[in-house]
Amino acid sequence: MVSVKDGGGSDSTSSPFPRCANRKFPDAPLGWAKPDGGVTLQDTGVPYPVEYSIGANQRVWYYNDETFFKIAKYTNDPTWANCGIYIAKAMRDQFLLKTPKIFAFMYFPWQLVAAYQWTQDPSYKEAVVRIADEGTAYWGWLGDAEMREHAYAFERRLARLAVTGEADYNLQYFAEGTLATLYGNATGAPDRAFNQPFMLGLAMRPLIRWYLISHDERIPYVIKLLLDRLWDDWYDQQAHHLSANPEPEGERCTSDCQKYTGSMLNDLLAPAFAWYWRLTGDDPYRVRGDDLFSHVFAEGNPWSGKEWSQVYYWSWDFVGWREGKEAAY
Repeated sequence: MVSVKDGGGSDSTSSPFPRCANRKFPDAPLGWAKPDGGVTLQDTGVPYPVEYSIGANQRVWYYNDETFFKIAKYTNDPTWANCGIYIAKAMRDQFLLKTPKIFAFMYFPWQLVAAYQWTQDPSYKEAVVRIADEGTAYWGWLGDAEMREHAYAFERRLARLAVTGEADYNLQYFAEGTLATLYGNATGAPDRAFNQPFMLGLAMRPLIRWYLISHDERIPYVIKLLLDRLWDDWYDQQAHHLSANPEPEGERCTSDCQKYTGSMLNDLLAPAFAWYWRLTGDDPYRVRGDDLFSHVFAEGNPWSGKEWSQVYYWSWDFVGWREGKEAAY
């Protein structure tokens, strides 16, 4: 998590900069380089830029949603939060000074929520509200081909509720759309069009968060159906990794059909198993979630900022539910 080898302080070969570059400087982590083609990273004293756009942030990537703040709390070392604030500033400036509209799969609002809670700076709250109300696909997109984009729009509405406390009647709409999408994939409904199981995990995360507020009893029912299908049909229980797209080549899959992802995506689904076990006490779901979680590094450590951020995107909740420290209802 925090090591200099593929962790939060990584200087991995593909991205030769610490992901949390110099935690001592809250306003601008300093840049690092290997002078004269050397092998030792040295502090250049020059702040490195963070632009919130695709390909610009190989050190942290856009999946970094609260991760540095979570590390700060987990390790009891608040200097890690400096890097979270640095990323949140780039996001805030994008959304308030430029435009709230970016690619619909690039919204990670809980970074802004955490920065607001950590600093009480109202500009982070303003940015959360703006992307919820004005960002790309702020109305959500129904249909399984856009489940990721819909999930992130759902997350934005939940984040808005978290920072404002205002009733949001849109949330039930987002829940209905998510339930329908997940149910269609779990049951093999004929109108389904697209299935990448890790995206089902992205959709389950806001749905579970909404359950903690709404207690809509349809949610655990649908999630159980989906978890059973994932385990039985879309997870290789010997190699411990997920199907990339379980559909055969044809109408619903044109490439990478019935192949498998790397195990590093396991943590985008393992927490749902832990939540369902924590909610019901049904032990097979604990065992299955543990299997996914324990093999996340089976094929190597995260070498890129994107992989590292994906691993820790939702895994904190897995630990909280497994340790009995996080509510499931």
